[in-house]
Amino acid sequence: MTKTEKRNAITSALCKHITKHYPELEIGESEDGRLEIYNPELPVDDGIEYHRSRFSFCTLNWANENMKRIELELQAFVDSLTKQYGI
Repeated sequence: MTKTEKRNAITSALCKHITKHYPELEIGESEDGRLEIYNPELPVDDGIEYHRSRFSFCTLNWANENMKRIELELQAFVDSLTKQYGI
């Protein structure tokens, strides 16, 4: 697999994982290609951004504590996938 194919596979697995384990969250795409993970019932500042090229997440310091916890869980999930794909 090329690195692009690996990145696409990781992104796909992440989206499936979010849909299965966090049904309250929705996934959108920003203009610059980042994934935006958010709960539509919470303020915009409580969202999570996923940077596909860096395989990393970003949440604001003042975000909801539950969303910060989810960010850490998602990062651990993506870290296991990058290790599995040898990235």
